[in-house]
Amino acid sequence: MVGRKPVYMAAATVMVLVNVGQALFQTKTQYVVLQVLAGLAGSVNDTIIQMTIVDLFFVHQRATMNGIYSITVTAGTYLSLIPTGYIVESQGWRWVWWWCAILNGIVLVLIIVGFEETRYAKQNVSPVVGEDVPMRPYAEHIKGKTPVPRIPMQPSPASKSETTIGTDLPPPLRRPYTQRVTWRGHASDLNTRDYWKQAWRPFVLLFRVPAVAFVAVQYSLMLCWVAVLATTQPILFAAPPYNFSSIGVGNINIAPFAGAVVGSIFGGPLNDCYVVWLARRRSGIYDPEMRLHMLLAPLIITPLGLFLYGISIAHGKPWIVPLIGSGCVGFGIGSTTSTILPYFGDSYPELVAEGLVGITYVRNAIATAAAFAISPWLDGLGVQRMFISVSCLCFAILLLVIPMIVWGRAARQYTAEFYMETVARKSH
Repeated sequence: MVGRKPVYMAAATVMVLVNVGQALFQTKTQYVVLQVLAGLAGSVNDTIIQMTIVDLFFVHQRATMNGIYSITVTAGTYLSLIPTGYIVESQGWRWVWWWCAILNGIVLVLIIVGFEETRYAKQNVSPVVGEDVPMRPYAEHIKGKTPVPRIPMQPSPASKSETTIGTDLPPPLRRPYTQRVTWRGHASDLNTRDYWKQAWRPFVLLFRVPAVAFVAVQYSLMLCWVAVLATTQPILFAAPPYNFSSIGVGNINIAPFAGAVVGSIFGGPLNDCYVVWLARRRSGIYDPEMRLHMLLAPLIITPLGLFLYGISIAHGKPWIVPLIGSGCVGFGIGSTTSTILPYFGDSYPELVAEGLVGITYVRNAIATAAAFAISPWLDGLGVQRMFISVSCLCFAILLLVIPMIVWGRAARQYTAEFYMETVARKSH
């Protein structure tokens, strides 16, 4: 409705105000309210960043961009705990929130002065082979106004014996800096009434589109492993035989971060190179399911990492052994998220926002439930049995990638008509 930049600015502004409140709160109720507001503002990033990536980059670049995004998210998740220990020791715990307010304030300023609007109006033109079909005629048809016209498909320039390079239209002029960074985004013709009519669409996609359900489950479980490590590390490494201080516990997060960086490179740039290579071998034919081949590595490495992490701690092995395991888990988290997000974006590019709302809802619901379940799970089964069960669950969920590789294309063909109709209603 309002474009990308106003949403980024609003979310960053709320985060700054919430961080100030978190540094000053006095009661438990205030803290809970502030956490809810922080969750609302922070959850915006789960959808709008993927939309921005689709806006700016080609198909063969999106996994690389998602890899960079995954690295930055992982850095915030793991590396932020390292300075936290030093800040608590030297300045007190309230200064943790003050530093968050300062950093988010810097981010807000950078968005205002440096971020350009990425949303643009798509023109309805006669497509060539390989381009998206304009959605307006389908919208008119769905509304019952006009029949669907037959749109003549022009041959791709690459298929002609002679290719003429050039155009009668001059390139667009670069706008002045003040116009490019204006806070007013490109507004759509969607009004508030239509917006609320479409609010249920993310949940419909969860049950109508297999790719959305698949990504939601994989993304949710990856976040669960983050919660498992974050919850058990302070408990297990602060106790004998390790007896780590708060600073030492914070430094442990270097291992999963390093693994996540390697995983993000594996699932990002290497994934892009792989699908380009494979498409060339298939005479230029690309299927989004080709990206899922890269999940076969985390299918093995992630459960083994969880197993090594838990079993080594249960038997009191040297601290380097469980850190190798947590590094393997970090590799699985980075590679999986860097792979499944561009897979969904390539499969349904016009429904990225709606699909990610449903995916994020499932992810946060499962992760929240897991956060409450980890401590009773650990107390009830013990370290060794808990991580054996966690490893088995991780392997079973990641194993779902195999049927998606085999039947994912057929599922997309089955949902093609629903996809076209949904996008047509959205674009009308």
